[in-house]
Order: sequence, then structure tokens, then C-alpha cells
Amino acid sequence: MGEVLSRPAAHRAAPHDKEQVLLQIYTSGTTGRPKGVLISQYALSLTRHAELTNPAFDHLSSGCRILSAMPNAHVGGMSWVLMGLVRFGTVVLTADASPRSLLALLRRYRADHCFMVPTVIRALVDELARGEPAPELAGIYYGAMAMSESLLRETLQIFRCAVIQFFGMTEIAGSATVLGPEDHDLAKPQLLRTVGKPYPGVGIEIRDPNRAVLPRGVPGEIWIRSPSVMLGYSNLPDKTAEAMVDGWYASGDGGFLDEQGYLQLTDRIKDLIVSGGENVYPAEVEEALRQHPAVLDAAVVAVADDRWGEMVAAAVELRPEATVTAAELQQFARGRIAAFKCPKLIHFVPQLPRTVSGKVQRAEVRRQLHEQRIAK
Repeated sequence: MGEVLSRPAAHRAAPHDKEQVLLQIYTSGTTGRPKGVLISQYALSLTRHAELTNPAFDHLSSGCRILSAMPNAHVGGMSWVLMGLVRFGTVVLTADASPRSLLALLRRYRADHCFMVPTVIRALVDELARGEPAPELAGIYYGAMAMSESLLRETLQIFRCAVIQFFGMTEIAGSATVLGPEDHDLAKPQLLRTVGKPYPGVGIEIRDPNRAVLPRGVPGEIWIRSPSVMLGYSNLPDKTAEAMVDGWYASGDGGFLDEQGYLQLTDRIKDLIVSGGENVYPAEVEEALRQHPAVLDAAVVAVADDRWGEMVAAAVELRPEATVTAAELQQFARGRIAAFKCPKLIHFVPQLPRTVSGKVQRAEVRRQLHEQRIAK
């Protein structure tokens, strides 16, 4: 499935316009209809160069063997194909992200680097926890969603390799920040709550609804300036003008910069829950729920409520053969977060709805929980 490429004796680049559209690739569509993002020749080549020169990738050497468990229709999957090819390495592609399949491919192709989302890493760790020896890896890379501290601890114990996180999006043709191996240290829990620092040449500002820049430590919307920013959305001039202002891209993601310049995410701005006048960030509630040993994953959204304006509601996916009641889970959460942040409605689901890139489809979760609210 992969093939090692030998470097040609001579190479002559074909003439091209660096501002020409090279790719039209679609957003995840977690909150609405996916949008076609127009990415230029220059943007895509620039992000690959940034990865070649970033110290976080020093161990990703020429001739590496990469297993990508992400679809190539997603910018994350496409990036890892190109990352392997520019290093004259082997890239193993798979549409089957089940743990048995991934373990078989890692061993068959002797892959030493793997890119996955945390839900896939969770399944892989659970499979190996049964006693099977882990394949030897030099690096595990992840993105698309946060990794819990407990999952990181298990991942480091089982694989004993470098772990690297990325935060990015289709609109900037790849990553904006990276949290390197040295920062994945269980003795530095404050860093594990971040997505790292910006790539060289990438600017990040946190702004309020009036587009004013906010000081360090104050949450707001993440704005990004980078030479790799998209040319725009296909056939959506109004959406393009809304997202791109004076060379900056308004990401729609919430977060803040700490005093050391690390970026910490809160949530999508549209996903912020205001319950009884208090702000509730779904990510904080989800992390509290995931700490319960019976919980595999959770998605928290707002549901309309006559008394509180918005109610904190959660869809919860349990581990195989695990059991817990809603009341038990609510009591567990109260020991970790403020009472007003705890879900007043918990709905157990066989599997959370996800996009092909592994992100939870919050619009679908919101619809399901709204129906549960009406049923009650």
C-alpha cells in the first residue's frame, strides 16, 4: 500500500502560478453544511516546508514509514500523505481505523509514525491493554480534538514514544500550532490543556465580538494570520468576507493565550452554553465526564430551557460492557466541576455521531438531545 520513492537525479519544476487553486477540500461540517475551501499551490507547499523545518518533526526523517488513519478528503489526512512523500518515505493508507486493522498494518509495513484522532488512539490503547505487545513507534501524532490526561498517560506507558499534537483547520491548509514531545510531560499538566505554540510565521490573536484584541488569559475568538490562509470558500463570497478580514482568518474557535504564549482552546464560539447567566464551555464538561472509567466519550451541547435559558446536556458513549446511571455520572461530575456546569440531561448512545475525520457532529447531537428533552 505504500511505496518508497527514490530521489530523481534531476528535477525541473513545471511552470505554475503560485496563487492558482490546487485543491478544493471541504470543512468537517460539524455544526452545519461543509464548505469548499480553495487552497493555493503556495499555501500547500508553504505548510509542508514549515513542517520540514520545525524542530517538532526532527525525528521524522527521510525514508520514514507513516500510517495515516485519517481520510484523504480531510486536510489532516492529505497533509500526512504529502509529509511522507516529501521525505521520500512510505505512506500507508487505510479506510479501516479499527484497532485490529491498525495493529496489523503497523506490523506488516513496519510503520514507525502514526497519525490518528484521540478516539482511535483510545481504541488502540484499550486493545493493547489486554496484554498484546505494542508495535515499536517513533512518534504518535494527533489532532482534530483534545486528548485527555488519562489517555496520554496510558499512551506514553504503552508506546513509550514521542507524542505530538496539532491544532489547525482546512482554511489554513494545515496546522497553526504544535505541542511538541517535550511538552507532553505528565509533570506539566498545565501544558497538556493547551494545543501548543504557533508555527513560525503564524500569528494568533484573541478577539472579542467587536474584533478588539484581548489580553493574555482572557478567552475570546481565535484569529489567525498566515501566508497559507485559503483563497476563500467556493461560490460563497459572503462567507468568505465574513471569515477573512484584513489578512486575518476568523476561526470561530474559542480560546486564550497564556503568559507563555501557549494556546488553550475553550470551544467553538457558537457552542458556548449560557445557563442562568453563567458561561459553560462544553470541553470542560466533556473532560470531566471522560474521567469516569465507564465513559468512552461524551459530547456536551445546549438545549433550550424555560428556566435557565439554556440547559447543559450530554450525549455519552460508554466503554464496551461498562454500565453507569445518569445520576451516578452527574454525582461524579459534581466532584470535578461546578454544579451549574454539570449536565442536567444525560442521554446514553451506542456511538456518538462523527464526521469522516473523527469529529463529533454537534448539530446531530443537539438534535438528538432536543428530542430527548421533549420526550421527558
